Amino acid sequence: MSQNRKNATNFFIYNFPIWVPSVISFALLPVYTAYLTPKDYGIRAVILLAILILQLCTNLGTNWIIRAKYYSYDLGTQRNSFISTLVLITFILKSAFSIFFFFIAPYIFPLIFTDWNGIFNSLFKIQLLIFLFDFCKPVFTQVLIMDGLAKTYSLLTLSSYFCNLSVSLYLLVVKNNGIFSLFYGELTGSILFLSLSFLILRHKIVFQFQKEAISDIIKIGLPAVPKSLFAQIQENIDRYFLQLFLPVAGLGLYSKSQFLKQGFDNTYKAFSNAFSPSYLKSMSENGKDTEGKKIMACWLFLISGMLLFLILFMPDIFRIMGVNKNFWICAKYAPLLSFQIVINSYGMLYSNNILISRKTYLFTVRSIVAGITNIVLNLLLIPRIGVPGAILSSLISHSLIIVLGYYFSERVLSFKTELNLSVYLLVLLILFTVSASVYFNYINSVHAKISILIIYLILLAFFDYAFNEHIVWNLLRRKLKHAS
Repeated sequence: MSQNRKNATNFFIYNFPIWVPSVISFALLPVYTAYLTPKDYGIRAVILLAILILQLCTNLGTNWIIRAKYYSYDLGTQRNSFISTLVLITFILKSAFSIFFFFIAPYIFPLIFTDWNGIFNSLFKIQLLIFLFDFCKPVFTQVLIMDGLAKTYSLLTLSSYFCNLSVSLYLLVVKNNGIFSLFYGELTGSILFLSLSFLILRHKIVFQFQKEAISDIIKIGLPAVPKSLFAQIQENIDRYFLQLFLPVAGLGLYSKSQFLKQGFDNTYKAFSNAFSPSYLKSMSENGKDTEGKKIMACWLFLISGMLLFLILFMPDIFRIMGVNKNFWICAKYAPLLSFQIVINSYGMLYSNNILISRKTYLFTVRSIVAGITNIVLNLLLIPRIGVPGAILSSLISHSLIIVLGYYFSERVLSFKTELNLSVYLLVLLILFTVSASVYFNYINSVHAKISILIIYLILLAFFDYAFNEHIVWNLLRRKLKHAS
């Protein structure tokens, strides 16, 4: 099997455990919105905001360490001791922080979050257990990815999800436990993931401590932490300012609008998991990669077409499904939040180039600049326009991340990445124009929406012909010829 075909196969396998939960969760929106309120989702958002403090303090950048060093170790005891050491260090650190915050949370969080009360303390303790039981997830998932065990990764992820779903629905619908049902469902899913992952990778766990892993954490992992956590930090910066300036229900609507973005984020992660290992290996061994431009063109056309469809038709889908009217505004917020996927996609190769250079401190510089920009914009926009202000702040700061990534990769580190900037900017302009038109109700007719979608697909074909050397068309022609 060729490397491109293997990447494509792994991409679809990695996507399976992403889109199955996303589709099911979307189909269950009428159920969740019938039993839970925007305020419930706001409470959950505050708890996740609180747990972010622990995640920031205990994230060692292990996924980046494994990506950077995995192939430099020989198979066998050396690689296994490297993995085992990272697992052990992560467990000790997370255990210490879990015990500490178990006792001090009731005293410090009321000072940080304006609406914190007894129910928040109870839910935080459950979330604390989830945080602890997930200690091995960053290491083990990355090991499965680097070993190319896409099917195992997918089965493990789906098993955890369906366990989570079953328990949460039972507690929500049958036992009427409200917001607690979501937390208990996630806890059981985390316990199952922990048990199965240790069972599957038990042969990689050895009782041998590798001192070099500590050096890797300091030199590779910690400098890359701001990059790996930036999206999560930025989301929660938005949420923090929303809970300062808006009622908890407003924060709940913003959080519920994340459902579509989470699906796209996970799809992007699956794409990166399938493509990045071969790109990193090719660049590390040969100093060049000839397939990046082709693969990124196919990805951009696919993801932008999906996003445009959802921008146009999500409000209609919500009404047809019977989603509670209190949540209808989420149908407009969700595609705008998902707009980040197209912005972020263009920067994937630049991030990989920085990782190859091992100058991961550039991730820190990039994240600090974009983070400060996001904070300033949130302070200016949220008091004036509410949730759309948080969304706009995120889009601008994510755009800044890509600009800085390009500068560091191509100017500072002198990489020569072949990507078609003109096509990318045209796609962004079209998507942004249509998004604004739908949000302000300038486009309401179903016939107009269908016409716009068809015209866009024709434009993509033109872009492929005029700017992209027929890359997508040639790929489709080969696939059709092979299928026949």
